[in-house]
Amino acid sequence: MTLESGKTKDDVVPTTISSTGDVTPARPGMTPMELVDSDSEAAIDPDNEVMAVEGGWQGWRVVICASVYFFFTLGLVYSLGIIQEALVSAGASDAATLGWISSLAIIPMPVFSIPFTKAVARFGNRSVASAGAICVSVGYACLSTCWSPTDHPKLPLGDGVHQGLKLHMERIVVFGLMLGIGYGMVFFSTSQIAVGYFKSKRGLVIGIVYSASGFGGASCAMLLRVIADKVSLPWSVRILGISAGAAMLPLAYWLVPHQDERRERCVEAFRLSFFLDARFNLLLFATALGTFPLFVPPFLLPTYAKSAGFSPNTGAWLVAGYSLASAVGRVGFGMVADTRVGPVTSLMLALVLASISILAVWTVSNSLATLALAMVLNGGSSGALLSLQPPVNAAIFGVHQTALTMSMMMCSRAFGSLLGGPLAGYLLDAFGGPRAGTGAYRPALLVMGSICFVSTISVVFLRCAYLLVLETALVSLAVGICALAPPAIVAGQGVMPSWSDKLVAALGFITLVWQMLGLVSVARQMPTLYRTYLRINTVLTFAIIAATVAFLVVAAAQHNKAITTCVNTYGVMPATSTSSSSISLSDVSGEPTDAFSQDGRSICNLLIWVQTGVMAGLIVLMALTQIYMLAAQRAYGGEQRKAFRDRKASYQDIPMNPRDSAEWEPSPTDQYGGYAGGQHQGSYARDGGYGDGANAYDSYATTPGGKHAHTPY
Repeated sequence: MTLESGKTKDDVVPTTISSTGDVTPARPGMTPMELVDSDSEAAIDPDNEVMAVEGGWQGWRVVICASVYFFFTLGLVYSLGIIQEALVSAGASDAATLGWISSLAIIPMPVFSIPFTKAVARFGNRSVASAGAICVSVGYACLSTCWSPTDHPKLPLGDGVHQGLKLHMERIVVFGLMLGIGYGMVFFSTSQIAVGYFKSKRGLVIGIVYSASGFGGASCAMLLRVIADKVSLPWSVRILGISAGAAMLPLAYWLVPHQDERRERCVEAFRLSFFLDARFNLLLFATALGTFPLFVPPFLLPTYAKSAGFSPNTGAWLVAGYSLASAVGRVGFGMVADTRVGPVTSLMLALVLASISILAVWTVSNSLATLALAMVLNGGSSGALLSLQPPVNAAIFGVHQTALTMSMMMCSRAFGSLLGGPLAGYLLDAFGGPRAGTGAYRPALLVMGSICFVSTISVVFLRCAYLLVLETALVSLAVGICALAPPAIVAGQGVMPSWSDKLVAALGFITLVWQMLGLVSVARQMPTLYRTYLRINTVLTFAIIAATVAFLVVAAAQHNKAITTCVNTYGVMPATSTSSSSISLSDVSGEPTDAFSQDGRSICNLLIWVQTGVMAGLIVLMALTQIYMLAAQRAYGGEQRKAFRDRKASYQDIPMNPRDSAEWEPSPTDQYGGYAGGQHQGSYARDGGYGDGANAYDSYATTPGGKHAHTPY
């Protein structure tokens, strides 16, 4: 049915009804200053999520149960650093090999994230969490059988160690994988289950759940050390593993998702179309790189403390402090994510802090105080990298797609989880190993800090639309300078037009000036102007790419001519102090040959091909980078226009009818009286009117015949 305004009922902007029964417009969209504006709830409006309660006892009970699962599961995983330090000191293996072993407990979670998500959707959170608890408990307890005393250890014993150990590699691989599979099942069955119960406190409750892993890491590390001093390391591992299973299994009964989430949540585990979204790709790249340094500090800390001259107990206390800081950081950044700062900006700040803690604090620490400071900063920020992932995904892609996007994001963590620890171990061994002092750790720390910094840049691009414009301006400036400033390129001498460099430079500087319009359109939130900017910017970008490719093809096609020019140019000896003119090599030798003869031509041929290849590589790199940036700008422009349309519709689509319109009628006494169709969510209408359960502007004054008495303005 079509209204007289020319809109169908589906075209009308939806509204909501407050608890008092007043009809209010739906929350308008906003024009974000960033690619993703996670400071408001507009990012998740497409899901039309409605929370019947904000948590309630059932919601907080789920939070408690999920926290207990995280406490024991992640606590046991973090305590592997204590086991690693004991095995290294006993000469069982080196740091690089044990780095791979430690990765076995982490890598199954991202690698099998899609099957784990499918299993949760198929069998439910209870069943998967129970199976995960059994795998974690049995796998960790059985690690105690993976080494045995020996009089001939593989490596020399550490200071104060009197008994060597032999490592049973096949056992540790099996039980390490069992622990990792259990960790993955626990993570995907409990990490997001509390999201459906909350809306305004999502960051806080996720921070609480994830912070339990920090407290668990601190507690398990200290308990493992204390119990090992009393009853030996194998028995301490068995006691912790069995205790974890006994605590987790009974709580699986209360791991039930919210009823709305069970009804509406996405049961997919993979969606290829997400890779067409620039926001998803940036977040995926940032997640992959940010995982590299994530688990390195807990594994390196015990051996680092011993290399620095501290006791093993000091290393255990540092691991405990790192875990406690991680717990506090998860809650703290979760609370910040619930404010106007938003989850995406909170993630960016956490990555910045993690990079600084490694590059500027840990690498130069020479005392216990500075090392403890580095652990506090790195622990707090690293914990937030895990806890902020669900709120960020919910803010960008919607709460009902959190499980889907989380499963895909977790896949990208496979590289960092698998390569982070072994890479740090190889770099440590390459520069002398733990016995070489703290200086041997510096290359590994610099590499991990640099990777974390690159991840930060990806999130910055995800967050700020300004940086998309500034990046284009920087590249345009570089193109203009590189076209004019360098000396003549041998591969292009005599083959490219003399005006080619001036054309490329002009295009670069024009593109640079054009970015001012982009900054204005972003700052003033002008969608039409931004669309104009983007169209012209696309034309200029492809013009630069086309011009550089065309000139490169011309240079490659006239390769022989370029060789001749090279020989004629560089085959002449410069003038000496006794001669005022240049002398060719043929005049010196008296032979009627080319200036360089055949060897000279070979050198010119090789040099020209190398220059051509380097230029082609730079052009391809620039083209791919700028095309991707254009796609990101296009995505931002679409979000900007959509938000502008929603905001404009909220003010201009309200039917301003005369006084006899139903819009001016007071609300009926009966809360449900006067509804004309649809789930008690439409607006009040007279007899003969019509309303839709999703639309509140479907009420117009009608005549007894059902015709509209007035046309809305």
